[in-house]
Amino acid sequence: MKVQSTFQATRVPSGDTQLVAEYALTAIDRDERGWVGGMTSFDASDTGRDCSFEELMQREDTVLYTYDLAHRILVFFTVQDKAALWREPFLDRGARKLVQLQSAVFVCAFDTATEYLNSHVDTLPDPSRDTFLFVWNTGRCGSTLLARLTSATSDSVTLSEPWWVDQLNRDKKDLEADPTTQDQLVRLLHVVDFHLARTLVPAATGNILFSLNPKGTAGFLREPILRVFPTAKHLFMYRDQTKVVESFGSIKSMEPQAKPVPGEERPQSEKPQEDGKGGKGGGKGGKGGGKGGKFRLSRQLSTVQAELKLPSKQMVAMMGLGWIDAMLSWMEFCEHHQDLGVFTLRMDEFVSKDLEKREAVVKAVLDFAGVSYTEPGALDCAMQVFNTHSQAGSAMEKSSTTTGKKFLTEKDVQELHDLCAQIPGIGKPSFVIPGSVGTDS
Repeated sequence: MKVQSTFQATRVPSGDTQLVAEYALTAIDRDERGWVGGMTSFDASDTGRDCSFEELMQREDTVLYTYDLAHRILVFFTVQDKAALWREPFLDRGARKLVQLQSAVFVCAFDTATEYLNSHVDTLPDPSRDTFLFVWNTGRCGSTLLARLTSATSDSVTLSEPWWVDQLNRDKKDLEADPTTQDQLVRLLHVVDFHLARTLVPAATGNILFSLNPKGTAGFLREPILRVFPTAKHLFMYRDQTKVVESFGSIKSMEPQAKPVPGEERPQSEKPQEDGKGGKGGGKGGKGGGKGGKFRLSRQLSTVQAELKLPSKQMVAMMGLGWIDAMLSWMEFCEHHQDLGVFTLRMDEFVSKDLEKREAVVKAVLDFAGVSYTEPGALDCAMQVFNTHSQAGSAMEKSSTTTGKKFLTEKDVQELHDLCAQIPGIGKPSFVIPGSVGTDS
């Protein structure tokens, strides 16, 4: 159902009270598309009840859903079967799918959470005791499968595409102008949601692996995370550009077109065309992105984008540029932080049909993540995760690999080759990042 009004937190206890206001969910938008979410995707009414933030942190049914920068509040959903939520490939859509009407929604001030975190450092997730792993990616490249791998072999929890990462992206301009608030939010959102997810491994003792697996557009978070969690580990996953665009495009072109919730209209450059063909692209990249473009993380792409000849379909151009941006910005990040231990993984090696090669790559991944596989059967468990589709049961499973309905034409593929040829340091869609594990580069 479409939500008719945006949630307004009419009552928020002040930070010095350490209280959290309870609301009851009255409406929720269960649309599976990834751009639906946040304050406009639900509504709730005030119950008049409160609980302490400490009580909230001890609940086993709670997940951090979103935040509101203007009002400086965090918003939590409650889900009856939290384990079922974590079996969903993506938390942003899974939370809206599984949350029940009339379930509790909790709201607190940023300052309330900050004060709690500052006074409970010894008991909350911390990269000095635990492992914080950030899995950056191009999308459609095996990052969800990697999350299944670490979960099968260790005491670990992965936040796979939580909505609050999308919200950080939407608020990026305001937050970059206020790095103090940006760093406060990055710390709050990760530590609080990691802690709430810890209930999924109740028997865990000692080191826990906490991982964030965001969308491919989340590279903007790397520098803030490096400031807030300097000892965290960074891994990047990627795949041939044509395969990424084919996979995304074959899914998105089949999505029913619906009017967005007021206030949540997508930028023109991100809208699939109604004919499912991606619309008109072509021409030059334009100032700030132009056709199929927008602000880019990569300094190199930002410099050359205005002069690029883009693919003729807008959706192909948009996704092709997004892939290039993710690849270049990762390489620039690594170049800028040469003393930082990073891990770069191409999907080809990760899912290789050569089982000996795949096992060697799996071991390298687990070694980097600090996950032991020496116990009897541990490595077998790791290898078994490749037997199940990591996104089974979601709309993202229905790519052309499953349906057989191709998205890219031969012309589209050639135009992607032509696009990459214009980018120094990329050259072709099958470009291999130097140092990728299991490759000769």
